Amino acid sequence: MSMNGANNASQSVTVGGDTYITHRAASTAIAPAIPPTANCALSGSVGVQGLSFGLSAGGATIDENCAAIEAAKAAHVLGKPAVAHEVLCDIPRVREARRRAGDPCAADRDRPQASSTAVPEYTDPIIRRRLGLAPR
Repeated sequence: MSMNGANNASQSVTVGGDTYITHRAASTAIAPAIPPTANCALSGSVGVQGLSFGLSAGGATIDENCAAIEAAKAAHVLGKPAVAHEVLCDIPRVREARRRAGDPCAADRDRPQASSTAVPEYTDPIIRRRLGLAPR
């Protein structure tokens, strides 16, 4: 087997004094790894090789939760912890955890919290009697 400069392989076989040469094209589909350019970039590539052609493609996407965390870190380093807290509120799990801990995000503070323990006060004497409540 021999290799020539065109990146093709050829093989010659001699049978009974006759020489047969076969040429095989080198693969044309190359799918190199795509290193991420940011901490939150997820990348991938794929290549497919047919008999006479090859195809490769690659791409990247940004993980939004990771991007929010990185932005919050940057805000905190710059001395803006309140901004960092609000940036983290874009992540639903963080927003819910802050609400449960009694420290809701600024956007959630404006909304009144519904109370499930509130009992309506009935003033109508007929309704109070039907419900078994003492008259007023």
